[in-house]
Amino acid sequence: MVDAAHAQGLYVIFDIVLNHTGDVFAYLCDPGDRQCQDSRGSEAAHHDRPQSVRWRDQNGAPRPEFAVIENIPNPPRDALVWPREIQQNKFLRREGDPQAGGDDTVGDFSSLKQLLTADTDLQRFLIRAYQYVIARYDVDGFRIDTLRYLKGDLPRLFGNSMREFALSIGKKNFFTFGEVFDPQAEEDIAKFIGHNTNDGSELVGVDAALDYPLFDALKPVVKGFGAPAVVSDMYQRRKAIERNVLSSHGDATRYFVTFLDNHDVKERMRFVQPGDAHRFDKQVTLGLGLSLLASGNPLFVLRHRAGLARSRQ
Repeated sequence: MVDAAHAQGLYVIFDIVLNHTGDVFAYLCDPGDRQCQDSRGSEAAHHDRPQSVRWRDQNGAPRPEFAVIENIPNPPRDALVWPREIQQNKFLRREGDPQAGGDDTVGDFSSLKQLLTADTDLQRFLIRAYQYVIARYDVDGFRIDTLRYLKGDLPRLFGNSMREFALSIGKKNFFTFGEVFDPQAEEDIAKFIGHNTNDGSELVGVDAALDYPLFDALKPVVKGFGAPAVVSDMYQRRKAIERNVLSSHGDATRYFVTFLDNHDVKERMRFVQPGDAHRFDKQVTLGLGLSLLASGNPLFVLRHRAGLARSRQ
C-alpha cells in the first residue's frame, strides 16, 4: 500500500499510540475488597500501587495462570502486548481508574491500559519499535495519539529520535504531529513541539500538533456565535506563548494540523436541519475555506460505508 501511494506521489502517515494498550488484562480483586475491578475490567478502583492482574488470552478471557506476562510460555500472538521486549508487568501502570477530579494521566485510560512511559527501558523499546516501522514500511510520518499523557519527556525524545533515524536512512522530511486534546492545549502544545530556545536541552520534539485551539475558536465563528476576533485573538495568544519555540521545519504554527471535527469530539461540524437539509451548508463551506487558508496543514477525514476512517493530508 505504501509503495502504491508513493508511486502516486502521496505521503503515508501512520496513526500510532505510545501511551496505552488495548484492554489486555483484567484486575484480580483482593479478598474482601468491595471496590475492585471485575473480570471484564469495567469497575476499577484507584490505587497508588500496582495491582494484581490476569492477562487476557487470544479470546479476550482473563487467565488465572497469566499473572506475570514474562512467565507466560509460548504467548499467543493475538493476545498480550507486542513486541516481546515490552512484555513486562512493570511496564504497565496497573493502577485502576484515575481518582475523580484527580490527575487523569494516572491509572487506566478508560478500558485501555496505560503504559509506564517514564520508564527509560520502555522508552528505548518504544523508540526502537517505531524506528523499525519506518525502516520496514517506508512511512513518511507519525500522528501520535494522546501526546500529553506521555511521561518522562518522551514526547520530545520520541520526536527527536524519529527525525534523526529517518535522516540517517535518507528520509529528509519525516513529519510527526501529536494529539494534545486539552482545555489548556496551547500551553501544553508548547511543551512538546519543536525546541524552546530558553531550554538548555538540545532535543527538538515533535514537529507539530493537531490544532485544537483553532478548532475551539473557529467553530463558534463559522456558526455565527463569535466574532472573527476570536480567531485572530487565538493566533495572537499562540504567538505570545510560542514566541521562543521553533520546530525542525521552521515556524511551528505553519505545520499545525487543522480540522473542523474528528472522532474525539462529540459533535459534527455540519448540522442537517430536518425539512431543510441544506440550510447550514454555507457554514461548512466557510469552515472548510478558512481551514484551507489558515496557517497549517488541513486534515480531512472521509468515512466509507463500513464506517472506518481514512485520512488524507
